[in-house]
Amino acid sequence: MLTRLHVACFFLALLTPAFEPLYASSEADEARIRHHSFTSRALDKSMAYTAIVPEGYDESRGDWPVLFFLHGLGRNENSLTDDPTCRQLLLRQPYVIILPRGEGGWYINSPVNPAARYADYLDEVFKRTAKDYRLSTDPARRGIGGWSAGGYGSVQTVLRHPGAFTALATIIGVVDYPREDTPENPLKFAVITGVFGTDPELWQAYNPLLSAKELQNVDVLVVIGDRAFDREMNERFVAELEAADVPVTVAHVPPGHTFAAIEQGLPYVLNFMRAHITADRN
Repeated sequence: MLTRLHVACFFLALLTPAFEPLYASSEADEARIRHHSFTSRALDKSMAYTAIVPEGYDESRGDWPVLFFLHGLGRNENSLTDDPTCRQLLLRQPYVIILPRGEGGWYINSPVNPAARYADYLDEVFKRTAKDYRLSTDPARRGIGGWSAGGYGSVQTVLRHPGAFTALATIIGVVDYPREDTPENPLKFAVITGVFGTDPELWQAYNPLLSAKELQNVDVLVVIGDRAFDREMNERFVAELEAADVPVTVAHVPPGHTFAAIEQGLPYVLNFMRAHITADRN
């Protein structure tokens, strides 16, 4: 009988990306990257998202698999499509990819700033794209992920919407945060009090690590940057998932908490999602 470790190693081998040479994108390829803006009721201002549709996308079909992928702090909905390597990887996928704008809101409704309703904004994106891009409502065909603060936001979104996604993938995610900084367990990334406030007891309700056991019925991929400040928090997150018997696959990339880690981790995420949201799992 295969042990869980053997299964995880076998699955990771399937996901290990083959780094194919870059190719020149055609005009038809570029036309599959679509930029949108709308007035968010949650935030009371214009917000944006970018969509990438697969080759052969047919608007008459009503069950397209989808990956929502959330950017980190200091980035935006076009950071991946502006990068030639990432753009070409995204264009090769057989599912719709939605890249929301997150600004500095961490994709949550701030407990201390009533105007910062970024979880509600993200829900608006879910509703708009479901209609505009004919996205599947079947959880088995829906995935979400992100990097850095977007990794945090993707975990929080799955926790807010239990049963809505089949797969979750993070790259250098800030997943044991916010919390107190202690000598035994240094935080290495200051709590942004304008989003999370100053009360450590309040922080507990917003720390994904403390709710990891609730990620049942979701397959999780955690991409760890070997030189990243968040390596230890991701290792703790993985340990919590394993203790709760949540299916988790781990991949490592050499860089620290940099965009290079995103470039190297993205193929793992995209292959993971291809295996989960496009496969016939019956």
